[in-house]
Amino acid sequence: MALDSGASISLLALDKVKQDETLEVCNVDLGPDMVCQKLSNNIKIGNMMPFQSTVILLPIDPRFSLDGILGADFFGAFYIQLNLSLNQIHLKKY
Repeated sequence: MALDSGASISLLALDKVKQDETLEVCNVDLGPDMVCQKLSNNIKIGNMMPFQSTVILLPIDPRFSLDGILGADFFGAFYIQLNLSLNQIHLKKY
């Protein structure tokens, strides 16, 4: 996942979501012929910290190798500390 403090919402690449995942229709205009879908379950950050948000699914170009983008909703839920000298990231729920 990419951290993007300029993104107002979090996005997941549609092709990275498991086929059996429960999805819901959402009310965001993504343009003509695109149905907005979101995950109905919370995302687990680091397989342990639940992240509750409307995470929109988009058919992102397959050249984008990451799973998605974590935006402002993520930054509002977690305190993020980057230790660049040790290549570490630490998350703490607010």
